[in-house]
Amino acid sequence: MISRVIPLLMLTMLFFFYNAEIWQVAAQLTMQRTWAAVAVIALLSISLAAGNANDELGRMLEDHAKNPEAEAHPVRRAERFNVLLVSVLVTMIQVTLLAILVFVGFLAFGALSITEGTATQWIGKAPAQFEGFLAILPNTINRPMVQVCLVLAGLGALSFVASAGADPAYRTNFVEPVLREMRAGLDVRDAYVAARHQCECADQLAAEQRAERQP
Repeated sequence: MISRVIPLLMLTMLFFFYNAEIWQVAAQLTMQRTWAAVAVIALLSISLAAGNANDELGRMLEDHAKNPEAEAHPVRRAERFNVLLVSVLVTMIQVTLLAILVFVGFLAFGALSITEGTATQWIGKAPAQFEGFLAILPNTINRPMVQVCLVLAGLGALSFVASAGADPAYRTNFVEPVLREMRAGLDVRDAYVAARHQCECADQLAAEQRAERQP
């Protein structure tokens, strides 16, 4: 992910990081409102990931239903939801890791390249510093910088989810491995259900034979 996604994503978002308007907007927001904006972006990412996973799952189950074992024991609704949930969770783990890397990357880059004077010129006043236990952070890391990095990390994660559903390169690297695991899991499920059904039939037959032998 670092070698394939992060460099290109940060390069395309670098213009927004060095944009005075986004710093001005961030400087007017409280941290609570910033986290609320990030939460909205996260919900959009989850919804998009669930929609993409549901489409992929539908096509995968159509192919899977052609197997003889699958025809005898079709996938139940709870099992379908379980497969969908696993797929979404795997995607969101990737997205969360991506967002953390983007946040840390922009924060380190900003601490090195954006001075307090530059931030003051963009915002129109001295950038606010953190208070409380976050006051131990160096002065080069101010609150507007952290807020901008949070928003850009959320937007980068949303962009990654959208690309994973549409871009063939992203699909090959990040979606196909998950689908292969899901297909393998469904094959294991079919074998398990078939074996359990045979055991249940054998137990039932043995019980009937014992009942016949009893006087």
